[in-house]
Amino acid sequence: MNKNKGILLILIGIGIIFVSFFFSSGANPHQNFMTNISKMKIVVKGGEYVQRIERSNYTGKLEANNYYEGEFAIPLKIVLSFSVLLILTGTGFLLMSKNDERIHDKMLSRESKKDQL
Repeated sequence: MNKNKGILLILIGIGIIFVSFFFSSGANPHQNFMTNISKMKIVVKGGEYVQRIERSNYTGKLEANNYYEGEFAIPLKIVLSFSVLLILTGTGFLLMSKNDERIHDKMLSRESKKDQL
């Protein structure tokens, strides 16, 4: 039974990874993979794009401060971390089920040896 749970958790984790990439936004082809992962997000509720240009207190230069107001988004790195956790938990279930099978087989072989004597 634990073996089936492990396989199911691994498949769900892999499925979440593939599905989350389809629903994510914010990728930039000019940046590397890790930077894209850290900046990508899954937008649940869109918001209004606001552009602000402010003068920096430290440098005195004008800086653009653009953001979405009223947006609700889940960072992709959180979703991917949850998927990796599911995959590792499923792997643990699989390894524990194999260990339980070995222990069960050893106990059965001991009992059959006692019955033969």
